[in-house]
Amino acid sequence: MAAGDAVQVRPARGALRPLVSGATLVALLALLFGLPWWTLTVAARWPAPVVAAGTSVFVVALVAFPVLMYLGHGRRRLDAAARAGDTLLGLVWILFVWALLGNVARLPLAAAGVADPVRSRAVAVGAAVVSVVLAVWGYSEAMRVPRVRRVDVTVDRLGAGLDGVRVVLLTDTHYGPIDRARWSARTIEVVNGLAADIVCHTGDIADGTVDQRRAQAAPLGAVRARLARVYVTGNHEYYGEAEGWIEHMRTLGWEPLHNRHLVVERGGARLVVAGVDDVTAASSGVAGHRADHAAALAGTLRAR
Repeated sequence: MAAGDAVQVRPARGALRPLVSGATLVALLALLFGLPWWTLTVAARWPAPVVAAGTSVFVVALVAFPVLMYLGHGRRRLDAAARAGDTLLGLVWILFVWALLGNVARLPLAAAGVADPVRSRAVAVGAAVVSVVLAVWGYSEAMRVPRVRRVDVTVDRLGAGLDGVRVVLLTDTHYGPIDRARWSARTIEVVNGLAADIVCHTGDIADGTVDQRRAQAAPLGAVRARLARVYVTGNHEYYGEAEGWIEHMRTLGWEPLHNRHLVVERGGARLVVAGVDDVTAASSGVAGHRADHAAALAGTLRAR
């Protein structure tokens, strides 16, 4: 090959991946914000000032959303930004779904003889009203103390002394950017009212570090159980500091079952309570964390 010959080199696939990912993200955001914008403003043929105002709101929301998510869930972890970004995501997702359903509803409206702009405005108003109602209902449900569901479980060969043992399962508390310390306290009051023998927290305790969520998690220290309080990690602990939460739960009086077990006893009967790390722990990069059932049950034959 001569020194002056041109050589065409194809870009490596890895170099194109950020471009593809970025283009995909832009397309998804454009669709997520664009469909509600078109349905609620342009398609409804509102007067020009209404369309301009609505367009301005959607443009500001579209530009602000990735910034808020980066500041709230990136390295800086600003709770105010996370609250705003998460709320915006919830609202625009509800609007997107109902704008989509509203556009489907155009067909029967057209078949019924409803002409534009009445048809499009009915769709726009309907989608907006339903979205607001669902957003308010969703917030109230999120802040409500969870309902108690009672389930009878039969365990073969359970000793008579442990017959009727009461286990309370508490999970996915997700203490996060929205301060739910009061919710946490009310939830623990309900848990304590169940007169549990064993209380299990099965992970996703918080979104954030111990220092960020200490006040919200504090009521967990008041949980009462006759035989044991046990805890295992969920996948969200591995987004923050799994080791920190394991140690903090220990200081609150809980037994972290980090691939281990304990034995509870009552009336001469014994029960092995074992726990493993979340299945995502192995890929989290946290040393020594993975779901290890063999380690969790090691020695249980002797414990029986």
